[in-house]
Amino acid sequence: MIKLFTLTVDDEPDIREIIDLSLALDPLFAVRECPSGRDAVRTAIEWRPDLILLDVMMPIMDGPTTLAELRADRRTATIPVVFMTARVQTREQARFRSLGAAGVIAKPFDPMRLPALVRDCVAAAPAEDFMRRLAEASVTLTAWRSDLAGERSHGTLMEIKRLARTLADASRRSGFAGMALELASLQDAAASRLAGQGAPLHLENALDRVVGRIAVA
Repeated sequence: MIKLFTLTVDDEPDIREIIDLSLALDPLFAVRECPSGRDAVRTAIEWRPDLILLDVMMPIMDGPTTLAELRADRRTATIPVVFMTARVQTREQARFRSLGAAGVIAKPFDPMRLPALVRDCVAAAPAEDFMRRLAEASVTLTAWRSDLAGERSHGTLMEIKRLARTLADASRRSGFAGMALELASLQDAAASRLAGQGAPLHLENALDRVVGRIAVA
């Protein structure tokens, strides 16, 4: 089953634990956590989550500031962010959405209902067709990796670029921003190699990240 890679960000350990235990009730979610906005930005760049659950009130770097930093970096700009806050008045919710939040979840929340609330915010319901396409792509990309050093390397690079672009678009439509980012990186790496730029290792690493991501999805 495809997993929605979800990063939870809250300065209170008890809240992070409740969120993690709650989302663990739903097999869709694969969760990591961060205690601060600064850590969240670093983890988002490294892990490429599909969704970020972000506390609004945090010391040093609050939720809106964290969201602004995520949006300013092209590697994290498209990741959906859902604010979690006790500020649930209509005016506050409108302000959060104007900042680019995909949704707002009120605190305190019912842990048993949290997975459904998060699903409602991102409308994450991966289609079986998309799941099948990812599985097929993993096999194909693994086979193409061995062709990169051969006489057909140019044609293989063209195919990798094409497939990565197609699947990146499908990933965005299906709500999997992290997967889309990894595929976009693979597309860029293949394009660089076709232009005679970039190191072969960079392309191979990008390909391995995509295949690894599909394997745990």
